[in-house]
Amino acid sequence: ADLDGDGIGDACDADVDGDGTDNGQDNCPWVPNPDQADTDGDGVGDACQDDADGDGVDDDQDNCPLVPNPGQGDIDGDGLGDACDDDADGDGVPNTFDNCPLEFNPGQEDENGNGIGDACEGIFKDGFEEDAPAALRAQALAPPLRAPPLLVARTTLGCAAARPMLLP
Repeated sequence: ADLDGDGIGDACDADVDGDGTDNGQDNCPWVPNPDQADTDGDGVGDACQDDADGDGVDDDQDNCPLVPNPGQGDIDGDGLGDACDDDADGDGVPNTFDNCPLEFNPGQEDENGNGIGDACEGIFKDGFEEDAPAALRAQALAPPLRAPPLLVARTTLGCAAARPMLLP
C-alpha cells in the first residue's frame, strides 16, 4: 500500500499520509493534516477524531465542532452553536456590541442607560430598575451558573447581645 501515492510503500514511508509531518511527530499519521490541528489538546489530530473539540458531541452532529459546547445551545435556531456564533440571538447586532447577546433585541433599547439591554432586564417590568439594589440587579441579570446556596437566619447564643447570623 502507498497511501500518499509517492511511490514509497507505507511500511517504508517516513510520512505515510504525505502531509509534510513525519509519522513519529504526526498527530494523525494516516490522514493528511498539514496544520496538525488538535483543538482539544489530547494529542490526537482533529482529522482523526469524531469529536475534535472534546465536548462529547461527534463532529457530524456538533453545531460548533471546534469549540466545546456540550449543551449545543442555538438561541436563534440558525444551526450554528451559540459558542461560535458571532450573533447568537440573530438580531443583527454582533455579540461583542450587543447589550443583550442572548436575547433578540435589534433596537438595543436601554431605557435606564446602564449598558444592559431592556430585553435582559425583563425581570424588572415595572420600569423602576433603579429602585432595586445594585447587587440584586447584578444577580438577577447574571446568567445562572448554579443554584444559589440556601441561607438560614439563626441567632447566636451565649453572646452579650443576640444577633442574627446567616449560615449556609
